[in-house]
Amino acid sequence: MGLVANGKDSADEKAKTRLQAADTLRAIADQYLRNAKQRLKPRTYSEIERYLLVSWKPLHPVSVFLVSRRHISARIAQIASAHGAVSADRARTALSSMFNWAIREGLDIAGNPVLGTNRPVQPGSRERVLTKTELSAVHVDNSA
Repeated sequence: MGLVANGKDSADEKAKTRLQAADTLRAIADQYLRNAKQRLKPRTYSEIERYLLVSWKPLHPVSVFLVSRRHISARIAQIASAHGAVSADRARTALSSMFNWAIREGLDIAGNPVLGTNRPVQPGSRERVLTKTELSAVHVDNSA
């Protein structure tokens, strides 16, 4: 009754809440992947699919309207711990791309919750010099 007194329709609010609850991370990921499959190369698609369906699985039942930076930061830390910083960073990028797509598709999400989360620290590039044996193995004979 308080909502009606303030000029809000409680039936509209309930319908909106039901729709938002149906827009789980898994449901939106499935929609995004259907779209991505048409425009991405197969290898790129399979990597993004793996990150969204496997790495982010613990958040699948959560409504995209309720996913917070804290959820994402905690999961990125777990991924980094289990699979390394590179995997965590790529999982973060895949999720961010999905949220950006969802917002462009008209989902009324306040903003991309991935923005503002820290990127995992990337390992430095490796410095290695080939041994003489390795160099001789790759040496091309130009005399022929």
